[in-house]
Amino acid sequence: IQRVYFTGNNIFNYFQNTGILNQNTTSANTAGLFWAADSMKSYCFTAGFNMSAIINGQLAQVMASYKGEYAPGYFIDSNYMTNADMKLYMVKRTDNSWTNPDYANWYKMVPFGAPYEDLNNNCYYDDGIDRPGVPEASQTLFVVFADGDISQRSPGNGFGGGIKNPIFGAEVRLTVWAYEVYLPDVQYMRYQIVNKSKNTWDSTYFGIFADPDSPVPSGVSFRDYPGCDTLLGLGYNWNNSNFFVCGAYGVQVLQGPFNKATGDTLGMTAFTFSDMQYQCQGEANGEPRSAHNYMKGYKTDGTAFLDPTYTPYRKTKFAFSGDPETNTGWTPSKGFIFNCGGVDTGAIIMLPGHDVKFLVGTGADNLKIMPGDAQNVYFAQMLAKGYTNPNSVTKLKSLAHSSRTFFRSGLANDVEKNCDYIVKAP
Repeated sequence: IQRVYFTGNNIFNYFQNTGILNQNTTSANTAGLFWAADSMKSYCFTAGFNMSAIINGQLAQVMASYKGEYAPGYFIDSNYMTNADMKLYMVKRTDNSWTNPDYANWYKMVPFGAPYEDLNNNCYYDDGIDRPGVPEASQTLFVVFADGDISQRSPGNGFGGGIKNPIFGAEVRLTVWAYEVYLPDVQYMRYQIVNKSKNTWDSTYFGIFADPDSPVPSGVSFRDYPGCDTLLGLGYNWNNSNFFVCGAYGVQVLQGPFNKATGDTLGMTAFTFSDMQYQCQGEANGEPRSAHNYMKGYKTDGTAFLDPTYTPYRKTKFAFSGDPETNTGWTPSKGFIFNCGGVDTGAIIMLPGHDVKFLVGTGADNLKIMPGDAQNVYFAQMLAKGYTNPNSVTKLKSLAHSSRTFFRSGLANDVEKNCDYIVKAP
C-alpha cells in the first residue's frame, strides 16, 4: 500500500493505490482532505472509486470507500501483473528530473496514458524534452491499479465489497490534477477504465462514494445535510447549523461513460445517501447487492427514493435535488419518505443532520463494456464558502458551473491525446 499527499492548489488530500482518497491511513485512519482556503479545516473523511456490474449473470464489484479493493498493477492477456514501477507518480510544474525521481521515471507510465506536454509537437514522449503532467496544471498525479489481487477484497471495505468471483479484469488509470490560478478550489480526476478480461460487463455502474464531514467546533456533533444539482451533475454536503458557518463540499460528474446502446455520453445518473439510523437506507457495509442498488439510484432493497414535494410522491434517483438557499424543490428541511419493501408511500421523516454518506453515480442497465473497451470517466471535487451555510451551497453550485465550463472548453484534450503513445526512453 502506497499513499501520497496532493497539494496542487487549495485542496490538500491523500491518494492511496487501493482506490481510496481523502483519508489519512498513516495516522490511525483519520480525515485526509483539508481546505487551505478555510484554515486547513477537514471537509471529507474518506472517498473512493467504485465499480459494479453483472458478469455472466453474477454480480461483480470492486469497491473503495474506507480501505479499497484495488491493487497496483495491470493485465496482460487477462493475467494480473505488478512490479516496482506500479507506484504513485506525482509531479509539480516546477519539478525536473534532478529534483523528483517521478519526473525522471514518468516515461514508464506514458504507455498507460500518463499525460504530458508535447513541447516539440511530434506525438512522441521525448524524455528530457517534453514535460510530464497535464499542461498548465500546478501538480499532476498518475497511478495504475487493477482488481486482479483478490486478497484485497474485503467485506470490511465499508461500502459493498468482498466479492472475489467474478472479477472485472479492470485496469484503472487514474490521473489527478489541479490549477493554482484558474480554479484553485477544484481538483480534477480522470478514471480511464479498460476491460482487460474476456468477459462483457453488463449493467455497469461507476461511482464516487464519499463520507464528508463538515468542520464543527469542539463538542458539537455533525449536522451534515446531503444534496444534489442534477443540471450540474453535482452531489454535495453542507452543514445546517445556525451557530457557525462552514463551506460546502461537492463531487461533480463532468463526463460519464459512453453508452453504445444509446449513442450518448452519460452524466450523473444517481445521487443517493445513506443514514445508518433508517431501515433500507443504512450503510451498505459488506453488502454488495445493497451497494449496487445505491449506485443505480435506489435504496438498499431496490425501493425507489420518493420526492415528497409532489402529490402523489414522485419516484426519483436524485435525493434532495432542491435549492437549500431558496428552499425550493426537495430540500432536507422538507424531510424524506420512509418507505421500504418496494412501496411508493410512507411517513415523512425529518433528516436529523448528522453523519451522512453519499454516492454520486453514473451508469445504466444497458451499459455494456466489451473486452478491450476503454471508458474515460471524469470527476471533480470542490469546496466553496458563503456568508451562510445555505449560501455556501449556492457558491458551490457557481463553482461547479465554472468547473464544467472550463472542462467543456477542451480540458479533456490536455489529458487525452489523439496519437499513439510512443516513448523515447533515456
